[in-house]
Amino acid sequence: CALPIWISTTPYDPLFPQLWGLQNTAQTLNGTSGTAGDDINFVAAWNLVSSLTVTTVVVAVIDTGIDYTHPDLVSNMWHNAGEIPNDGLDNDGNGYIDDYYGYDFADNTSDPIDSGDHGTHVAGTIAATGNNGLGVIGVDYQARIMALKASADGSTFADAVIVEAIQYAAMMKNRGVNIVAINASFGGGGFSSTEHDAIQAAGDAGIVFCTAAGNNSTDNDTTPTYPASYRLPNMIVVAASDQNDNLASFSNYGATTVDLAAPGVNILSTKPVWLSTTSATVSQGANTYTANGLTYAGMTNGLTATVYNCGLGNPSDFP
Repeated sequence: CALPIWISTTPYDPLFPQLWGLQNTAQTLNGTSGTAGDDINFVAAWNLVSSLTVTTVVVAVIDTGIDYTHPDLVSNMWHNAGEIPNDGLDNDGNGYIDDYYGYDFADNTSDPIDSGDHGTHVAGTIAATGNNGLGVIGVDYQARIMALKASADGSTFADAVIVEAIQYAAMMKNRGVNIVAINASFGGGGFSSTEHDAIQAAGDAGIVFCTAAGNNSTDNDTTPTYPASYRLPNMIVVAASDQNDNLASFSNYGATTVDLAAPGVNILSTKPVWLSTTSATVSQGANTYTANGLTYAGMTNGLTATVYNCGLGNPSDFP
């Protein structure tokens, strides 16, 4: 279908002022301020096409799953028009039963609900609903998100599962779904000829494979990491940049193996609704540090210890 493209000078999603990657005003976020204008020129880009219409595109997100009930995502989730949800049948005959939002390839079920929070966060960055007076706004806030779950525990991904998810996207593209890109924000595995061939087949179907450069602070030119290092023609390999348009300290890089950098530090996005009332902090004296929550964690008072910054937990991050 064709949708009108429009955006106000400042979107009225209430958390837009915290989305420095879309509009950097040198605002201070989590104690860090940036440089005005070091962003992706989101508002200017959308206003360049404000008088046109666009055909709805689909982005397949291979990740931990997506909370498709999230109020800022629910209207932008892809729905399989050939499938009747939850009737236990493969209505469209594609080999997958009840694949209405996508599929859970890790558990071989039809429900791609998030097993952690990363996939939901990624989905919001790509296509959280815009100008709805709620939460955040996605870079392409009129796109549709296909949920391809490839992790049962919210952190690990098996090559075979990733391959099946890629093959599903290519199959649905060939069946007429307007999938323009696969988002693959994972990495760390070794070379796999099967994965290589699946990405190539997706490219042959007309799908861009957008993948992370990696988070090991290493040079991909000399230390390959996959899937980023397959270097197929349909791939875009993305490093992370900070609020001052510098390479993020944790990001991989590569003069010939990384294509571009995009905002990747202090990124606010959607998270599963069941996490909406949870947060994690570490306090030491007058200082309070934000942290990633641990499953089943609670509150512990009265501990005395030295606090160390261990970054993302990579071996080189530990003192």
